[in-house]
Amino acid sequence: MQNYVVRAIKTTASERNISAFGNNNGLNKEMLFSILIIVLSSLYFLLICTPLLSILKASGGDKALKALMHGSSMSALWLSAATTTFTTLLVFLMGTPVTFLLTENKRKTAAIALEILSNLPMVLPPAVAGIGLLLTFGRNGIIGGALRSLGIEMVFTPVAVMLAQFFVCSGFYIQVLKVGVRAVDREIFEAAYLAGAARAETFLKLIIPMLKKPIAAGLILAWTRAMGEFGATITFAGNVLGRTRTMPLQVYTLMQTDVSMAAAVSLIMFAISFVMLLVVKIWIGE
Repeated sequence: MQNYVVRAIKTTASERNISAFGNNNGLNKEMLFSILIIVLSSLYFLLICTPLLSILKASGGDKALKALMHGSSMSALWLSAATTTFTTLLVFLMGTPVTFLLTENKRKTAAIALEILSNLPMVLPPAVAGIGLLLTFGRNGIIGGALRSLGIEMVFTPVAVMLAQFFVCSGFYIQVLKVGVRAVDREIFEAAYLAGAARAETFLKLIIPMLKKPIAAGLILAWTRAMGEFGATITFAGNVLGRTRTMPLQVYTLMQTDVSMAAAVSLIMFAISFVMLLVVKIWIGE
């Protein structure tokens, strides 16, 4: 009997040791996982913030206003503001019906194909987009050749800048709005249809007012992307002061002669992008 009690005590002690070891092992894994998250996150933000701090250091901070007041920089800023405004309006007018088409399409294969086409400009290299636009709207392009016969030139004009901006930024608006449309309860659509409302009336008077936040957020993101467009613009529209030189192209031009001024203009663009993203976050309530 005594031997049995001793064995029972030893077994209980052994189980406790195993349990304690298991708990310690679990705690060690949790600690290592937390450390891994902190290290990798720190590296990520280091990679993101260091270039921005380098821009701030190179610009000298006080040079930003001087760079903005420079004649060519002011011209680039006004051209960027004008073209991106018209581009954003075009994105709204064309991207909104496209979004409703994607969300209402009952044919799965067709819907997938159309979604891929709407997403493609976001992942294409900007230079590829520029070449495609040039081969389409250039002097010998599919559409550009016909326009040339009518005396209309697209290349090296502000219109070319807007086409490049629209090509690369429209997908951002469509993606944001598509999420908003799909979040609307389908019963709202059905109730409107049962009440006798046509599809157009339902979308214009009911659904679009409900989607003010996604629409605004999508347009701001599209505008910000259009403001930063470089590759497609320089490939298709060129770099002509007063006609096609936007802010990113101004940075590229200044890099050839004055790095500090280029950094100052870059700092201005960073501030614009930061403010617009902050507006989006506040607007959608995150």
